[in-house]
Amino acid sequence: KTDYGSTGSNTVDFIAIGPMVRKYFWQVCERDKLFGQGSFNFGSKDIKDISGSSTNETKESFIDWRLGLGNSFFLNRHIAFESMIYYGQESITPKLPAESPSNPKEKDNKFGVSLGFQMYLESLNSKENTSKEISKARVELGKMATEKGNWILGGMAGFRSKTETWDGLTEQTKVTDFNIRP
Repeated sequence: KTDYGSTGSNTVDFIAIGPMVRKYFWQVCERDKLFGQGSFNFGSKDIKDISGSSTNETKESFIDWRLGLGNSFFLNRHIAFESMIYYGQESITPKLPAESPSNPKEKDNKFGVSLGFQMYLESLNSKENTSKEISKARVELGKMATEKGNWILGGMAGFRSKTETWDGLTEQTKVTDFNIRP
C-alpha cells in the first residue's frame, strides 16, 4: 500500500470540440482498411484540488492537434474496430489564476495509441415508396467513403470528467468519458 500522507481529491472536467479529416489510402483485404487522420480541437478544463482543508481551483483553455495513422477492421457494414498511433501537441493557457510567471502557458507534445469502435449510421426515411432506393444509395455512398483514396470530413465533441480520491492509504480513480465524432 502507498501512504499518500493525507486525504483529498482531484477533479478534472473538460469539454472540447473541433474538426477532423480522414483519408483511407489502402485496403489490406475486404474488411481491413488503413487511413491517415488529422484533427484540431479546442476547449476548456476545470480543475479542482481538495487536500485536507484547502481547495485550489484552476481553469484552463487548450488547443490540441493530432496527426495519426490507423487501421479500421470492419466487423460488418456498420461497425469497425479501430487502432491508431498518433503524434500531436497541446497548448494550455491558464485562465484562473491568470497567466503569470508562476503560472505560465504550457505546450505538451503527445505520442499515443488509441483503440475504439466506429459506427457508420444510415439515416431512415419515412417515405415508403422511395426508401429502398434511398437506402441503397446511402449504402453505396458509405462504401465509397471508406474506399481507397476518398476523404471523410467530420468533427469531435467530447466531455470527460476524472476524479481521484485518496484517504491516506488508498487511491481511487473514476473516469467518465463521452465523445461524438460525426
